[in-house]
Amino acid sequence: MLKKLLTVEEAASAKRIFGLDIIRAAAIFLVLIAHGCEFLNPYVSTNKYTHFAGVLGVELFFVLSGFLIGTILIKTYYKEERFSFRSLKEFWIRRWFRTIPLYYLVLLLNFLLAYFLFQRLEFDWRFLFFSQNIVSLHPDSFDEAWSLSVEEWFYLSFPFLLLVFSGLVRLKKKQHSFIYFIVAFFVLVLTLRGTVIYLNQSLPWDNGVRRLALLRLDSILTGVIASYIYFHFPKFWQRNRYRFLLYSLIPLGVLVYFFATDIIPNGFSGAGLLTKTFFFPAMSLFFVCFLPLANSINPQRRNFFMRLTTHLSVISYSVYLLHFSIIMTLQNYIYKPVTLSEAVIAIGVFWAVTFWVSTIVYNFYEKPCTKLRDKLSTSNLKNAITFR
Repeated sequence: MLKKLLTVEEAASAKRIFGLDIIRAAAIFLVLIAHGCEFLNPYVSTNKYTHFAGVLGVELFFVLSGFLIGTILIKTYYKEERFSFRSLKEFWIRRWFRTIPLYYLVLLLNFLLAYFLFQRLEFDWRFLFFSQNIVSLHPDSFDEAWSLSVEEWFYLSFPFLLLVFSGLVRLKKKQHSFIYFIVAFFVLVLTLRGTVIYLNQSLPWDNGVRRLALLRLDSILTGVIASYIYFHFPKFWQRNRYRFLLYSLIPLGVLVYFFATDIIPNGFSGAGLLTKTFFFPAMSLFFVCFLPLANSINPQRRNFFMRLTTHLSVISYSVYLLHFSIIMTLQNYIYKPVTLSEAVIAIGVFWAVTFWVSTIVYNFYEKPCTKLRDKLSTSNLKNAITFR
């Protein structure tokens, strides 16, 4: 049965690159480790380190999304004589059909669970517009949605401002216009985050800075910068793929230093100005260094474990939205482990149920929505899709 599920059409698609599937699968697995290990908390103190696994997983998703989206936008931007609102609309349609249908389904399930299990008839309308954490701390409910807000506001703001910029600033070479805009956008977000943190130094690192949508757009933008290098300097990208892994030791050192000296001692809530401002760009740079090598890994023949990795990558969005607020909530409501051995079993059950439910949701809901977007899309942007 498992082998049959692993033969989804995307697993054999030539448009998928296995190395990028590895990265996406690793990202969702880090998130599952972080949340699954919460079953151990009454018996083993793992919070400091397993929580950080979730932080790494989400940041890895951001960088990979930026790389994929950046490649699409670059190809679209260069294909046209002038970047048009029509292309912008096509981009938004494809993004929204990819993300919003499942998001709204899980949002509804969260509301129903809160009502029928806990008799809470509360609904925050900001979730409908991804505005729950634009400038304020994310609510306690539907915790995973904070990162979706970051992505959706990037999808909305970056191409729109690129359209405005390309209309106002006319340069002979489009590649110059694109990179100037990227630099301006990056400096703007970094300046905004630094200013907000300086004016409100009590803002918590995790629930505050990390989850405020407007302060985190640079994490996705770092992936876009990587796509620019890949598109314009392919030989440099390919030739130095192993060197980039070596270069990743520098941002890794920065991460380890701040994590050990500033984040852990403050319990993920308080941290210094430098940590809150520069920790995230260092993390993004660390993951960007993996992309050249990952982008070159694409074997034609794949064994069972490789197909399993691809399948986990394919269903990762369903896994991300369903695993915590829905599956873990239900599992804790039905039965809570009372011993360490039961907690270990609960983790295995949690991962297995998440895998199977996400596979079903992907096949019968997420994939049909994706097919619908292809029908509504014109050929320009559809043909620009290279990786998913």
